[in-house]
Amino acid sequence: ALDLSNPAPSAPRLQVQSAKDIGELRAWWATLEAHAVIELTSTRVLPGPLSEVFAASQVDDLEAVEMLVVGFIREYLLGETDQYFGFIAVEHTIEQLLALVSDKKDSSHEVPLEPFSVRHFRSFESMGLLQIRESQPFIPEPIRPAMVLGAMLTLADLELAE
Repeated sequence: ALDLSNPAPSAPRLQVQSAKDIGELRAWWATLEAHAVIELTSTRVLPGPLSEVFAASQVDDLEAVEMLVVGFIREYLLGETDQYFGFIAVEHTIEQLLALVSDKKDSSHEVPLEPFSVRHFRSFESMGLLQIRESQPFIPEPIRPAMVLGAMLTLADLELAE
């Protein structure tokens, strides 16, 4: 099991050419564009057809919100495949996510991959998609279906890429 007892290390200062060079931002932009919340031109970001759904002071369409969470999980994890040990690390993180929601305890995971899953889980924590309770990751019940679907769609994309 992952040990998340230590606080997340402070993020290093990044020198980037574009916001798309930061995984979490790239994933949100890609998700918003894919789900027609925004439209990107060569020089501008414009409201998309679904932007009004999310511009309201209170969003009543929970399916639309879940759709964004699913899209973010998928885009973030697929983007992480470009990193060192990418495919293997993302598959390990997906296994960890699915084990969280199935409540099965499996200690057979390879220890060398834990730092990658910790990084992914800390990103999800910073986005409010999971919590750390007693040094262990926990996905709140209302968001579990979206997290599982995002992880499973990512896994399907990875299998198609092989």
